[in-house]
Amino acid sequence: MSNNNKARFGDVDLWIRFVYMVLFALLTALSRLVVCLIALLQFLLVLFSGEDNRNLRSFGNSLSRWTFDTYRFLTFNSEQKPFPFMDWPQDAVPVEQSPLQSEGAGQTVIVPRESDSDSGMESGKDAGEQAKD
Repeated sequence: MSNNNKARFGDVDLWIRFVYMVLFALLTALSRLVVCLIALLQFLLVLFSGEDNRNLRSFGNSLSRWTFDTYRFLTFNSEQKPFPFMDWPQDAVPVEQSPLQSEGAGQTVIVPRESDSDSGMESGKDAGEQAKD
């Protein structure tokens, strides 16, 4: 083995990151279950009442942003550890109007956080609006 490989195996920071990666990988599995429960609950609410729950919609959106941040950390696309090491992601979509009730449901505006600046996301536009430009 070369000295470079030996140095990496002895890198304590890399092994600490590995522990965090295992922990966050387990948490993303739990988040998948929570998202499925939210989706089922929202479906039942829409089925029986005709409208969704905006609090569940907001939580589902922020949970999906947390999951995205976590996957970026797990795949070495970001060095920032997600919540609880940074703030819980805020819902980027206003919750005043349900996508079920809006006429332009496919034109959601995504407001990037500071951590999105290095991900190559274009601020203020989704894929549908980018295609129009």
